[in-house]
Amino acid sequence: KPGDETIITAEATGTNLSYNWQATAGSIVGQGAQVSYGSTCNSCKGDNTISCTVSDAASSETKSIIISIK
Repeated sequence: KPGDETIITAEATGTNLSYNWQATAGSIVGQGAQVSYGSTCNSCKGDNTISCTVSDAASSETKSIIISIK
């Protein structure tokens, strides 16, 4: 529900990895492999897509999840 927070973790292997998190609504707090997602707005209700792009010197890969706010 709006106002709640959850911890999201990206699992990746490699060296010198960088993580770029994005959310369609709400806020991402933190950096690195583990962040907190908060749905602090009324417009956050519904399905929100959380994406993480993990990059190293050679490549990058993006994965997404959907969090439903009721």
